[in-house]
Amino acid sequence: MRVLQVLCALYLFYEIDSLSDRAACPEVSLRNGQILPVHENIQMVRYMCLEGFTRYGPSVSMCLEGGVWYPEAPMCVKNGCIKPKVFKRGKIHEAKSDKLKGALISFTCDRGYFRKGTDRLLCDGDKWSGDLPGCKPLNDGPVGCDFEDEFLCGWSQDNDDDFDWTRWRGKTPTNDTGPASDYTTNTTGGHYLFLESSAPQCTQDRANLISMIFPPAYATGRCMEFRYHMYGRDVGELSVFVTPANFDTSKMSTKERVFHVAGNQGTDWHLGNVMLPSQQRAFQIVIQGSSGTFYGDIALDDVIIRRCSQTEGSQHAMTKGGNKTTATGIESSPINLKSLPTKERQRPKAAGSAESPKKTRTVTPKKQRKEKENKSFQAGKKDTPRNNHRISHRISHRISHRISHRISHSRVKERQQTNKKIKTGATTKNSKMLGAAQKKTIKGK
Repeated sequence: MRVLQVLCALYLFYEIDSLSDRAACPEVSLRNGQILPVHENIQMVRYMCLEGFTRYGPSVSMCLEGGVWYPEAPMCVKNGCIKPKVFKRGKIHEAKSDKLKGALISFTCDRGYFRKGTDRLLCDGDKWSGDLPGCKPLNDGPVGCDFEDEFLCGWSQDNDDDFDWTRWRGKTPTNDTGPASDYTTNTTGGHYLFLESSAPQCTQDRANLISMIFPPAYATGRCMEFRYHMYGRDVGELSVFVTPANFDTSKMSTKERVFHVAGNQGTDWHLGNVMLPSQQRAFQIVIQGSSGTFYGDIALDDVIIRRCSQTEGSQHAMTKGGNKTTATGIESSPINLKSLPTKERQRPKAAGSAESPKKTRTVTPKKQRKEKENKSFQAGKKDTPRNNHRISHRISHRISHRISHRISHSRVKERQQTNKKIKTGATTKNSKMLGAAQKKTIKGK
């Protein structure tokens, strides 16, 4: 896997040539660390922590459209803060990594409670990065989040995945990807979560958003709906899993998956809806996004867990025998929560409504080849020697092609410059000879 990481980094390095004309970003700072430039033609920086400190967060950031750094700068952390002794109605978890032990703690509330405040605290060797959160009891009504709360309404980022969901407002940083605004308010002031596929992310990097712990009875007769936006040339995948509480997310499989969609879904927000399967023990919901290539963002908004309508329940019973909803789930009109803005929202088309005829899709040989590559890549994403070799070969081929192209391009440019110099020199020599001949003629006269 180390080889794959190096190849991925090289591939991203050759993908960033198109960024040289982007807007300038403000200076970025890193306490207890230093910032080094990576590329002379674009704004891309690398982060290094001082001796004794450990970097928590990305190793590099890039200046994207709009003059913003992505991802945000990391934090240099160090053991030295006093661990809180009491966390009422919840648990404090220390980091699994030896380097982060004592420098990172995360919080989960007991089942039937949701977190109010941050999901983690970091130590800079002297003090924690914020205040302790609290745990509030869940009521029997709908549980929703429009992500206007900076602490994500009790949802947590996974400490053991590849990168995090980003809370954002307005247009996403990269052109031709992502939404122009949130779904809730449809304004540039409303917030949503999104995954940026630009560097330093590699294809199939995963980001998990984890819910609070629910008691088993909470799943009975409840549906989860959300808005998702997947637009771009090469979009990844969006999945929803229902797992036992504190489940190892690296072991999630199609057995726990209740929703899945992949690829470009256009420029609109879409409604996802699943009926929660019955549970015998406490459970959590995991929303997982995986990155595609450079152009393809995934956005998420208005996550709501509520009681299912009779229509949803009957549809679910007919399609899956009342066990589990897979594929893309059931579509329905969203409900309004008191905690969510009540401005008019875009509604999905009602069943049976007239739709414009679908355009005939023209598949060129190039598209067929690309689709075949994507399918083989999807089939080979499991971590096996054969699949690692396949991925390595694919990335190596792309890098080799780009390097060869650049070398040939630079040689052509050098040849053109040399010819220009020779031509200029010959012209100068001819001019001097002509001038000397004219002087000789005048002198002879």
